[in-house]
Amino acid sequence: MFSMVSTLERLAKNFPFDKAIIEEDGTIETWATHIDRVSRLSRGLINNDIKNGEIFGILGFNSADQARLIHAGYWSGQIPMPINFRLSLAEIINILDKTEAKTLFVSDDFSDVALKLKTGGWSGRVFGLGDSKTGLKSTNQMVKDSEKESPIISSEENKAILLFTGGTTGEGKGVLLSHKNIISNGFQVAATLTVSRSDTFLHVAPMFHSADLLGTAVTLVGGSHCYMSQPSPLNLINKIAKKKVTMVMTPPVLLKGIVESERNAENDFTNLRIFICGGSPVPLELLLKGEKLFPKTSMIQGYGLTETSPILSFLNIPEVRKEGSLEALQSSGKPLPGIEMRTNEGSEIGELEVRGPNVFNGYFKNKSETNNHFNKDWFKTGDIGRFDSRGYVHILDRQKDMIITGGENVYSLQVEGIILEHPKVAEVAILGLPDKKWGEKVVAAVVPKKDQTITSQELSNFCEKKIGKYKIPKDYYFLESLPKTPLGKTLKANLKENLLNY
Repeated sequence: MFSMVSTLERLAKNFPFDKAIIEEDGTIETWATHIDRVSRLSRGLINNDIKNGEIFGILGFNSADQARLIHAGYWSGQIPMPINFRLSLAEIINILDKTEAKTLFVSDDFSDVALKLKTGGWSGRVFGLGDSKTGLKSTNQMVKDSEKESPIISSEENKAILLFTGGTTGEGKGVLLSHKNIISNGFQVAATLTVSRSDTFLHVAPMFHSADLLGTAVTLVGGSHCYMSQPSPLNLINKIAKKKVTMVMTPPVLLKGIVESERNAENDFTNLRIFICGGSPVPLELLLKGEKLFPKTSMIQGYGLTETSPILSFLNIPEVRKEGSLEALQSSGKPLPGIEMRTNEGSEIGELEVRGPNVFNGYFKNKSETNNHFNKDWFKTGDIGRFDSRGYVHILDRQKDMIITGGENVYSLQVEGIILEHPKVAEVAILGLPDKKWGEKVVAAVVPKKDQTITSQELSNFCEKKIGKYKIPKDYYFLESLPKTPLGKTLKANLKENLLNY
């Protein structure tokens, strides 16, 4: 197994004139040019006293500049840490302090945040990402001022990148992924999706999110990359068409926006080979609508976690349809090559546990959480699931989201899927709230579709035809929106707190 360092060396040697990056203005950066800039930026990091093994933060929208900086960290042994720019100032300072990061790179979009960090008590240094118009010494200036740096001899066990989980139940946990973790999942994804050097991957998921690591598969085979800084349905369909994108990964909310857009007919999607949807539960109906919009594209649902670098399984709609099983189509696919997956203690339904070369070794500076999440060498995902007779995995719920009402288990994802079938419902979240009689009662937070009015009784009557009475929500809360993570996953802990104070 080799590292991301040897991967980059190989690209410069074997694919020097192939496209590596397609810039926003259409400028092409070849792999030879990319690696030259990466090596000079690595020397710039060293010249500015960012040492081997040291963590540095990155605050910026998706960009080729951020990709070069991450690769430069790999090249000379520093550890990049892309930070969620949607966090509060206090949360960003907490991450920088916890990781002992002494250096932060910021794009001009976040230069004001950098100033507030300094006044807020963080004593580190700030550099510009890309070209800085704010007077900060920038990564592009480092490239211009520096000689080439020879790559570090890197072991596959060396730490490569530090990411933080979404923190849907509180503060996110640090996940320090090794070169082995990243490379392994890159190969697993590449093999499953037959990725080739002809592919162009569009980076839509924020680069601080593990979903962005899907691009590793394309890097490994010498394909190319382009970046979207401001995701929206209209920007996405335009980018796919103009950049001749062949692979893309988006959260369900963006696919939903594309499906509902009236601008689709104006664009050419014939190059799009793979459309992956994930980051939060993906309704089968949404994937099937996407299939109609992109008839030459394989619609795929991805399931994974930050801790697994990230992909564990793919549901490839065209492939699964060949089996003629509706049950299989309603699954999350089968585990990727090299990944073992089981329910705990061999139970029919239970917490999913996984192991494989893509699984991390433990949470950053958090032994208690690490111990809680490992069963010997099996990582406990926190997701409740089962396997059908064909070997497809079905995610029933997050363990923390399962509701026990009157001694009966209610899986929130099942109830959400039913209510989403109602033509007047745009979004829904099912939760359990304390109840003196039942222990927990099932409640629904519902976002109606625009200009639609819906009643609690109407939804209960709809549910009665499809699920058992004990699963039907006792109360409904009609809201304008649900709190979400950057990839569209509902923040149920925040929502529950809001409903308790409703």
